[in-house]
Amino acid sequence: MKTPPNNPMKDLHRLLSKKDFQNQEELQAFLESLTGKPVPMIHPEDLTPQEQAEDLAEEAIGLPPAQAKKKLEQALKLDPESITVYTAFARMERSPQAALKYYEKAIAIGRKQFLGENAASYMGHFWMMTETRPFMRCMYEYAECLTALGTPEGLSRGFFVYEEMLTLNPNDNQGIRDQFMMMCITFRRFDKFKHYAAEYNDGTAFAYFNKAFFTFCLEGDTPASRKALQAAIKHNPFVAPMLIAPMRRIQPPPSYSLGSKSEAEYYVMYAYLPWSATPGAKEWLQANVGASSTSAKAAKPTSAPKQTKAGKKK
Repeated sequence: MKTPPNNPMKDLHRLLSKKDFQNQEELQAFLESLTGKPVPMIHPEDLTPQEQAEDLAEEAIGLPPAQAKKKLEQALKLDPESITVYTAFARMERSPQAALKYYEKAIAIGRKQFLGENAASYMGHFWMMTETRPFMRCMYEYAECLTALGTPEGLSRGFFVYEEMLTLNPNDNQGIRDQFMMMCITFRRFDKFKHYAAEYNDGTAFAYFNKAFFTFCLEGDTPASRKALQAAIKHNPFVAPMLIAPMRRIQPPPSYSLGSKSEAEYYVMYAYLPWSATPGAKEWLQANVGASSTSAKAAKPTSAPKQTKAGKKK
């Protein structure tokens, strides 16, 4: 068993986890001692069973299903409580129902590890503490899986998993606020929408158009809702025509710029159904679009690329 090649960052994280630094100065001194040098590779015999299991799970990625399953079964023997391995098993399933049993096992392990007696040391800092990242990734996929069921129970459970993630990591490095705040409007949890909209007013299409959508749901066609909509259209004129047009399949863009067509596609991917299901919303949008369809053709991105969920820190 050997460590997968060309992954110095993993070796560095593992090396740091094995050190018992007493303070920030000791950590800084150690990092400075590595300046200009290659990160020391951890030899296979020095890997813990948990680390070996993680490497096997990584090796399983991209393999044919039978080979991947064999790798994961080997990994589970090394570490029966590996969140990463159970998450990998879930990804292999073709239906949300089949994947749920693996996600739920992984979530139960994560809760025991991080939300038990040591919860106070992690609370509010999840993701920033690297050992929690497999748990947070699993929570995200678990919420997506629940909502993919399309049932009232699945949507409700997914909603509360998203909200729990924002409690564990208010910095929201995974960017789940986008889906969650749309769900707040869909479920008419306006109290929660107001709270999180104030927390995450980040100038994206989600922030602008969700504010307009929220105001319409709350008040209907009023000067306030029209003003919010015009501000949203000014930010990204591509969104409204996409929401009005017949539904089409959209592939998630790997990245986008504020005000761009890619940002609009990312928003519409999540927002089309909620807007369509709200009585009068699309008609109101159509009546207030004006010349936005024409101006969208000439619109250009207004900022540097911003990462979407594929690899994002927002």
